[in-house]
Amino acid sequence: MPAPMHISTDGSNAHRARRLSIADATKEDLSHGPTVIVSDSPSTDSPTSTTIAETIALARDHLEHPTPQELTAVEFDDDLRTNVATPGDLIKWKPSVCPFRKLTNEEYANPKERGFTNVNIEAIFVFADSRDWASDAQIILELLMSKNGRMGTVSDSHTEGPPIFFAHNDVVWSTAYDLTRYGMGALRIMIEALYKASTGKTIDVTTYGKPSKTTFDYATRVLQQWCKDLFNDPTPARTVYFVGDTPESDIRGSNEYDEHSESDWYSILVETGVYEPGTEPRYKPKKTVKNVLEAVKFGMERATENEELKVCHK
Repeated sequence: MPAPMHISTDGSNAHRARRLSIADATKEDLSHGPTVIVSDSPSTDSPTSTTIAETIALARDHLEHPTPQELTAVEFDDDLRTNVATPGDLIKWKPSVCPFRKLTNEEYANPKERGFTNVNIEAIFVFADSRDWASDAQIILELLMSKNGRMGTVSDSHTEGPPIFFAHNDVVWSTAYDLTRYGMGALRIMIEALYKASTGKTIDVTTYGKPSKTTFDYATRVLQQWCKDLFNDPTPARTVYFVGDTPESDIRGSNEYDEHSESDWYSILVETGVYEPGTEPRYKPKKTVKNVLEAVKFGMERATENEELKVCHK
């Protein structure tokens, strides 16, 4: 019997297209139909999306430094037709915006020539972990405190700038290095702290990805539709096994969502990522195993014992 499985990934160290291609290659032997939910997926399912159509958005440069046209095609649904600008565009327009960041030849070739003197940037999207915190923070903070998203201006109230959206909220992430590295969630904390230090006010920030309820709501809707298609059963899954390596996002999100969900969200922590084996996690899982394979085996065995017909999620 097929087991519906979602791969929910923040994965902002890689371009979204790469994340999807890797996950697509992985999923084929696991289940049927689409399985991948990236951290920014819920943004296309939000009422906010309709309000940013036909606007100019400031998006993070990705590892491969795609052009704004490529960002538009990959990161947004076609019907939004959003005109995207990157920090590289702004630096190419006026290098003094970030005097210590020098564009590489590749970066300089990618941003298109355009002027921003009379352009209002109406939304800021942070889609990937920053490669240059200083220049990114400088540009983001200037826009947040600007008049209607206009570069080179300062709002008297500091509240007329564009809204800001983060694709996920992970403070740290795991690499080949022995210790974790700071990620997008840390950049968000820095932006909030600098904004408050500069204005005395608190900035409203929208975050997607784990552990936000928005992401779990989105995954639940997709999961229920999938179970209906596979089992002809529209009722919620009895148990959702959620496997993750980060207590602060994966386990926290699963446990908190379990408090009000119709399904039993069963959190499983693996020892092959951010979590350091032997330490006491701040957010405690219902089960800890060595790796994803052991988590899948545990979930299948437990589901069989409990006569559950639907085993869902990662």
